[in-house]
Parts: sequence; structure tokens; C-alpha cells
Amino acid sequence: MVSIVENWADITGEVRSMAPATDLKGFLIATIQVEQVRPVVGFPNLLGDVVGTQLAVHIPETSAKALSLTPKKRIACWVRKADRQRVFAHPDHISVL
Repeated sequence: MVSIVENWADITGEVRSMAPATDLKGFLIATIQVEQVRPVVGFPNLLGDVVGTQLAVHIPETSAKALSLTPKKRIACWVRKADRQRVFAHPDHISVL
């Protein structure tokens, strides 16, 4: 098994859909149409090539509820690639624009 290094990218985009994560309790999967990706100082950016694509991001349910996150809202958030298939948002770095 290959280990992924600690990594973060700061993305901006529009939430297209949200659904409960079937693979992880307490998370929602937000499909985000990525408009911009910026590096986070001090961390490798493993998601620099996702501009213009839709990215499925695991977001803690508590964060989504606190922000009243729904489709069509534009957000900015730090995300990290956890493995080949899963991307997670940092709960302290999510904001509605």
C-alpha cells in the first residue's frame, strides 16, 4: 500500500450536489465544480490539476450544517488527498463565499 504525504490545496468552487458518504459515518460528500486551486504554504499540492473538474470532497456533517452548505453555494476550502479515491476538507478551513 502506498502512503500519501501530508498535503493541502486551497480550492474555490461551486457545490453542485451533496449526499451522505456511504463509506464514512459523519461525513457528507460535496461534489464541487472547481474554479481555482491555490497552494497552501508549507504543504505539497497534490490537486493542482483539478481546475475545471468536479471533485468529490468529504466534508464533516457538523461543518456542513454550521455553514448551511447546500448546492449552488460557492465555497473556499482546504482539501487534502487521503488516498487515490478520497479527498477530505479541513473542518477549520471551509467558508461560504
